[in-house]
Amino acid sequence: MMTVKVIGAGLAGAEAAYQLAKRGVAVELYEMRPGVSTPVHKGGDIAELVCSNSLKSADVGTAQGELKAELGMLDSAIMRAAYASAVPAGGALAVDRKLFSAAVEEILKSTNKVTVIRKEVTRIEDNSIIATGPLTSESMGKAISEIIPERLYFYDAAAPIITAASIDYDNAFFAARYGKGDADYLNCPMNREEYLAFREALTGAEKVIAKDFEKGEYQWVAQITNTLVYADPENWDARYLCADALEQLGYQAESGPWRNAYLTAAQELRQGGVTVNATSGGSTEVQQRMGVDLMLEYLGIRLDSSAVEDLNGVINLEVTDLGERYVITLRSGVLLYQEDMASDRADATWRMPKAALFALLQGN
Repeated sequence: MMTVKVIGAGLAGAEAAYQLAKRGVAVELYEMRPGVSTPVHKGGDIAELVCSNSLKSADVGTAQGELKAELGMLDSAIMRAAYASAVPAGGALAVDRKLFSAAVEEILKSTNKVTVIRKEVTRIEDNSIIATGPLTSESMGKAISEIIPERLYFYDAAAPIITAASIDYDNAFFAARYGKGDADYLNCPMNREEYLAFREALTGAEKVIAKDFEKGEYQWVAQITNTLVYADPENWDARYLCADALEQLGYQAESGPWRNAYLTAAQELRQGGVTVNATSGGSTEVQQRMGVDLMLEYLGIRLDSSAVEDLNGVINLEVTDLGERYVITLRSGVLLYQEDMASDRADATWRMPKAALFALLQGN
């Protein structure tokens, strides 16, 4: 029986593996993470989303919605996983990142035809599908260039991700997007002065420099100075030079995630680690509108991972006034939760109204 190698377990690679498997073809799905990571991935999950968790409109009256409907008719693994892990997002289809990746992996496992291999592939063989995307490793990029000499480009718009802890909830409010669906979006408004200042900063910002791939050894400079900074973090000459090189690489990057990674690294080298302003709590409106799932996500974000990295446990949470149940798992400094479940191996059971959970989240 023929075996097809699919290189890259992102959205395209996972879908390709599933479509082959359901047609009886054995698949070896290669993923280099977590052994070899990228500047934007957090782990080794299959189909890990690194940018926005929104897959855009689900309205079949739009091009995006029509495409989703057609993919669903064709039994798309990605669409099945997306709807299984959907979160409230008005008229859009948005997903819980962790649940989405887990759903895709479960769908692939159910075929009994897909073998996931955690290994970086550095050369292209027969019967292979290359689905490594814009975050292709350097070695695979060289292998691709031997087949396609022309440089490949990837154009994208950056979708910055912020933490819930960085939001001033006293000035934020929930509302529907474009007046469609429920009030699932948290809006951070500006007054006139703030908007004009933002617009001036945006329109007056430094523009992306013209690309010239024949000049400027920025990658080489970044590698050398990175080694110097690692050996002596107080070598500010090396820090500034490394930051300059990374900044130029960021300006040249076609990929939004890579651009963000380069420019963030440059900022950290010049100013030290990026810090987030803590919030003092939320308004009454936020308390009333924030769902328990969002509260638990917020609690996970505010968790001091280093302080609890040695604590492991499982808690059953019952929100008495809403009739909702959750299983909260704390492992290796990470807090995860599952809805509509109760564990028979829980270390403790918490029963409380939503207001009490909110007070806990605020540290009261």
